[in-house]
Amino acid sequence: MSNSYIEYGSPIDTPAIGELTLSAAQDAFHACESNSCYEIIELRKLEGEEGLVAEIIVADCTCKEIPSRNAIGILIRERVALTLMADESKMPEVRMLRKDFPVIPHCNHVEEGTPTSLCLYFEPWSAVRRTWTAQQFLQRVEWWLTLAAKKDLHPADQELEQIYFNSPYKVITPPNFKNLTALSDEPLKLFPCSDSFLKLFYSNDTDDNRSNVKITPILVDFFDIVHGKIERTPSTLAQLNHQIITRGQSLLSKFQEAIELYTKTNSTEGFIIKDTEKHTLLLLRFFKIREEGMPVERVETHGYFIDCDIVTLGAQLGILEQHPETKDKYFIDTLGGKKEPQEIWKEHELLPVEIKEGISLDQARHFSGINIETTSFKGCLVGLGALGSTIATLWSKEAWGEWTYIDSDKIEPHNIVRHIATEKMAGFSKAYVMSDLNSNNFYPGESTPHFFDDNVLNSSNKSIQETIQKSDLLVDASTTLEVPREISQLDNTPRSASIFLTPSGDASVLLLEDSERKIRLTTLESQYYRAILTFPWGEAHLKNHKGHLAVGLGCRDVSLVMSYEKITLHSAILAQQVRVLRDQTQPKLKIWISDDENSEVQVHDIPISPVICCTCGNWEIVLDDYLVKKLNKIRHEKLPTETGGIILGYADHILNQIFVVDICPAPIDSEEKIGSFIRGCQGLPEVVDSASDRTANVVGYIGEWHSHPQNHNAIPSAADQILIGDLSKNMWKEGRPALMLIVGENNITITVKVGAQKWTTEI
Repeated sequence: MSNSYIEYGSPIDTPAIGELTLSAAQDAFHACESNSCYEIIELRKLEGEEGLVAEIIVADCTCKEIPSRNAIGILIRERVALTLMADESKMPEVRMLRKDFPVIPHCNHVEEGTPTSLCLYFEPWSAVRRTWTAQQFLQRVEWWLTLAAKKDLHPADQELEQIYFNSPYKVITPPNFKNLTALSDEPLKLFPCSDSFLKLFYSNDTDDNRSNVKITPILVDFFDIVHGKIERTPSTLAQLNHQIITRGQSLLSKFQEAIELYTKTNSTEGFIIKDTEKHTLLLLRFFKIREEGMPVERVETHGYFIDCDIVTLGAQLGILEQHPETKDKYFIDTLGGKKEPQEIWKEHELLPVEIKEGISLDQARHFSGINIETTSFKGCLVGLGALGSTIATLWSKEAWGEWTYIDSDKIEPHNIVRHIATEKMAGFSKAYVMSDLNSNNFYPGESTPHFFDDNVLNSSNKSIQETIQKSDLLVDASTTLEVPREISQLDNTPRSASIFLTPSGDASVLLLEDSERKIRLTTLESQYYRAILTFPWGEAHLKNHKGHLAVGLGCRDVSLVMSYEKITLHSAILAQQVRVLRDQTQPKLKIWISDDENSEVQVHDIPISPVICCTCGNWEIVLDDYLVKKLNKIRHEKLPTETGGIILGYADHILNQIFVVDICPAPIDSEEKIGSFIRGCQGLPEVVDSASDRTANVVGYIGEWHSHPQNHNAIPSAADQILIGDLSKNMWKEGRPALMLIVGENNITITVKVGAQKWTTEI
């Protein structure tokens, strides 16, 4: 080959296709013969200790679309080495054999003295090889050379080009490491992750068990580096030093300053101990500008392993002086000052490493498609069981919100089947475990959820109450009745949501208060029960319930059959919906029902009716506008006769609240007259039993309602007083309040009787 070209590989004696043994090389040979842009010059090969590595077709490639005398320096006719690998799992290479081929972007890292390797494909070889052909391979080379010559491989609006090419060795740095103008006071340390990965972190702890690698990281910053010139990766400190000097900076002085700082930080009684088994990681940060005088546009970090310990380097650079009596001890000579550097420091070889910056919270949000502008809020997640732990993890990985976890439960062995936790965590606090697990999603200190190993309703824990009051959102995943009901009573509680799975795991439910908390969780709960009674899907909605426990009871029942698949399916839905709906102001009641056979999910968005609350003696009656309209409608349709029916609902004896869920029209055997009404019984036992069964024994019979004739108000008559008395006698046997509701011409009255006490109010 001409002196103008690099010798790559060894020649094959006869440049004929018969000398090629690789099918890909034979295909490339034929493709060159049929492509007028290629002229085969010779055949060569690469061999290793185990035999053939690659077969090479050396050819001149002529691209007439390349502009003559282009600024990049690519010629219309370039000599290429089409390198086809014996190992088919490795991508074919294209090497540029001209010795003065320009250093430009989009090339692969190669050893010094070897030809430039073009980076032809964006996708990995595992994907490219499925559609790869020799003909397209040649066309790709022409495409690359032409666009590179026209500067179209790097658009003007693309980020500034990096100074060096990538390396197979990687160091992971903390998030935003490249953009920190002032680094932490804590020293940098390294932790080995695998054969090719190291993680960089800050730590002042000398006993930190992560710092068990004999590599010393040293950081050097270079400011005001002008964009534009691409450098070949240096193989020695001398080459790196020369590249830095050509950019108007000094590697020597910066390196000396960095080692001096390291020595002062790590010395004991003024001395630092030499360890020849250690190596050095040189980290360079280039603060890039587009033109002189312009602000920093990009900060780029590069790294090199140096096969020499930092103390030896310090001595060679004239920074450290050996102790006259102890060979392993070195110190900074503050009296004599710096010594003249020894030339040997430049001879150290460099092994390039690729810098991978740890993901920041903003990047996690960006990658997850999260609106960064709405993520800065404080949230409390109550209940870290199967559902809560999965949702907590989803929100953590999306970096959505700053969360505090609250749960007094411990992880029991049976929880592992449906919980994020592993068996090793059994016996530990659920809140603590989830805080610990989710803090590991990002670099230490980036995101550490707070937690309380306590009951959220523990009023004596002032820290919990203060945390809740300072929060912007509270999400209850406790699968209990008491938590959402008690939270609803507090005016200093943030906007709240209640989420749970049904006992079968086939459905999930979201109750979300409006942003002003006019519609609270207790009201949403009662309207949720009415939806169960009203819609066909409600018949099987809470199947598998047991006893008198209500929605979500199964999540705490070890004997319940529910797969982790269902947990994760509905957790993803609920996590997304809470996140999306939080940005809206209106209340929400939504139910998702999954189908095991086809993995389909149906959504039911339940209309929410404005709440109506009234005080009746010691009790608060909670109903809504839907029921008022329903009562007036039935009365109007039955005029001039009176009508009535039973009331379905439930009472909370802790809150002293009665929730009216629905009212039923008169049974067909009722007597409806102009001046009286006698309610019949046909079908009512079935209605009451069905309501109880559908709502897991929550909703039942709580009283009677009837209408008054036209032009009459709703004030209870003498007969009505007798009715409520008789009704109360029966219900007081179970200690339950009796409710009587009367619909008049222009008003509605509610009477509550508990034992000997009776109150009437108007709504």
